[in-house]
Amino acid sequence: MYLFDDFNGDDRGSLRDEAGELIGRMFFAFGSVELDMDLCFQSLLAAPELRMLTMIVRRLSMKQKMDAMACLVASRYADASDCVAQFTEWHKQAHRLRRRRNAYVHGYWDEKTSGLRLSRISHDLLDGEPRQRNCTIHELRGETRLMETSRDTLRIWRERWIPAVQEQVAG
Repeated sequence: MYLFDDFNGDDRGSLRDEAGELIGRMFFAFGSVELDMDLCFQSLLAAPELRMLTMIVRRLSMKQKMDAMACLVASRYADASDCVAQFTEWHKQAHRLRRRRNAYVHGYWDEKTSGLRLSRISHDLLDGEPRQRNCTIHELRGETRLMETSRDTLRIWRERWIPAVQEQVAG
């Protein structure tokens, strides 16, 4: 089903506006996730040269940051199974959501006579065929809620566990 198949005229414009708002919320949710991860790196690594750490972390993709954080959490919290389990669960879900978010943020709206559809352009180098992901506005709302929940879950995890690590490092 195409994203806007059931709508036409003014309804289509308002639905297009809502889709844009939802994708914007996804963008901001993952911006918050990235900020929280940067704060985790800063606290967990306690690098004497914060500027150097910042230069390194800035060069990492979101996936690389998430994977690096997973390794860091597993190492620093080896004795705190609850902490590692909570982060690992978030990490798995966040990777799935990151891929879906990329499909929305890096996609384009293609208006055809059959309606608007959300398409992610990803050409296969061998045959040049684009891949396409279609969804309904209801699915897009659900994806946005999941991404905002993932953002909140990481923030709660960081607020619960990062101070504990700082006490261990200081002690």
